[in-house]
Amino acid sequence: MSEMTHSRYNRLSWIALAICGVTALLVGTLAQAVTTFPPGFAQTAVFTGHTKPVSVRFAPNGQIFIGEQNGLVWAYDNLNDTTATLVIDVSIHVHSFWDRGMLGLAVDPAYPARPYLYIFYAHNVDENGVGPRWFDPEDPLNPNDICPTPPGATTDGCVVYGRLSRVVVDTTTMAGVEEPMLDGNWCQQFPSHSTGDLVFGDDGMLYASAGEGASFYFRDFGQAGSPTGEAGVPINPCGDPPDGVGQFPPAPNEATAEGGALRSQDLLTPADRTDLTIPDPTSFDGTILRLDVSDDNELPKVPSDNPLLGGTVLDDDYIIAIGLRNPFRMGRRPGTGEIWVGDVGWNTWEEVNRIGDVLGDVENFGWPCYEGDNNGSAIEYNYDQQTLCIDLYADNIPQGISTTAPYYAYHHDEQVVAGEACITGSSDVAGITFYTGANYPSNYAEALAFADAARRCVWTMFTPPGGDPDKTDILALVSNAGGQVVDVQMAPDGNLYYVEYQLDNTGKVWRVEYTLANDPPLVHITRPLNAARFPSGASIDFAGSASDTEDGDLTGSLTWTSSIDGSIGTGASFSTTTLSLGTHTISAQTTDSNSDVGADSIVIHVEEEMFADGFESGDTSAWSASQN
Repeated sequence: MSEMTHSRYNRLSWIALAICGVTALLVGTLAQAVTTFPPGFAQTAVFTGHTKPVSVRFAPNGQIFIGEQNGLVWAYDNLNDTTATLVIDVSIHVHSFWDRGMLGLAVDPAYPARPYLYIFYAHNVDENGVGPRWFDPEDPLNPNDICPTPPGATTDGCVVYGRLSRVVVDTTTMAGVEEPMLDGNWCQQFPSHSTGDLVFGDDGMLYASAGEGASFYFRDFGQAGSPTGEAGVPINPCGDPPDGVGQFPPAPNEATAEGGALRSQDLLTPADRTDLTIPDPTSFDGTILRLDVSDDNELPKVPSDNPLLGGTVLDDDYIIAIGLRNPFRMGRRPGTGEIWVGDVGWNTWEEVNRIGDVLGDVENFGWPCYEGDNNGSAIEYNYDQQTLCIDLYADNIPQGISTTAPYYAYHHDEQVVAGEACITGSSDVAGITFYTGANYPSNYAEALAFADAARRCVWTMFTPPGGDPDKTDILALVSNAGGQVVDVQMAPDGNLYYVEYQLDNTGKVWRVEYTLANDPPLVHITRPLNAARFPSGASIDFAGSASDTEDGDLTGSLTWTSSIDGSIGTGASFSTTTLSLGTHTISAQTTDSNSDVGADSIVIHVEEEMFADGFESGDTSAWSASQN
């Protein structure tokens, strides 16, 4: 519906994002290996037969929606349904090439009362909104698009833009109709770092992530393109400052360029640096947007509490985070208002980022000036001489923007967990969610799950009660999946599901279940013996052991109590002289990771000391007499 389209096909044109390293993976070969899990876990293929599946979403009414990269959305009535119903096919509008495609999918939180889905894709049009732009002229309806040479996919790039749409679903027939909501303000030159993810927060707002649309092969600040505009791709085709489309600052002034990867820092330059009276409209490249889509008949509104609302900068009101390279997947942390982002890195680092306060300062995660490192964002030396980065290092940036290091980062050459089965090298963080069910052992409660497409693994970062995910407490949940893991989601049934994208362009949705009936810990008190008697004040030695089938040795976590004195000690062994007179039931117990309790108990007697002549201890005259 054209009247619902917010369109600016120009310098502000649209967005681009996707998995950088996955481009190489899609034409490579995956080594065959057995998929493994921690003890007690297993997986079941739930939905199969899809082509290029990239997302799965669970609706409040039990329906499941699966999005395919080419632009198709399918529906299932429930988890037992084996026949998919096509909801919508927008492949004619989608540039499905390498990492580009329809990567974002969300279900309205009030579905089906509000019968809406939301989709986010690389829009196959030119700067005037005319398309399809890049396709095989001999097979124009083929949903698998091309990028011819020239311009060349990784040389000058096939420029596309981005589109966010609402899909109105007829809940009787399940047929959907697309209503474009945002077209423009995203520009993607190269075939990755495209439009990304969609997620609803606890606040009911829709969050959209996108990459900067830059090259993943070379240092890109807008210099790529043909000087003659061959194949419709001129130098600096996204029209970034300081010189606009077809222009680029000559050496040695290239440091002033603001294109390519530097589009993710566009918010730092609200005006043209060469003439501060000329506004520099802000793109959405490399950002997270927060949108109010609650009105059935309007474009997305700017939430009234967005941090940049009411400022003087053009087109920035939706933005709550910047400085992202390829934020392929996001997830909400239930009950906190936080949004977590997996940002695919370049050659060295993968990042897990946290937006802790969506209403506070705009979070700047630093790309391309910073990237990775768990000790604070490390300087990215390929861009450290760019003027924008120099200003960022000096904190010479507008108020209301905070430079933020990643919550967690892992190095491409290092294992996430020492000794794990997951491979290293090529890496693409590609899934973010939080455990909300009760089907897994209790230590999984509120834990962070994150995935890597290239490593084909899903990890759990455990969360201590009342705390944040512990970066030192991580375990691989899925190792060596059969294909690239491109999405992870928690379902209402309390299990984690992940989407597997295979090299033959097929894929599956898997359910990860905990199937082992938990055994409680076995506890045994070895000292003292049951029914033992002790004089008051004597030193009594206690010792015990505890073991658990799933958790191993739990002896160190034993707690000891007396039915008379309460808590008397902890651990494998201890001694005490302070037990009260009387008959004590002594208990030793511990709890395993599934909250099952194991215990053992004995009875002992603590008595006043008696002697053979019948005198009680403490009667010194009797004691003295007995020694004569």
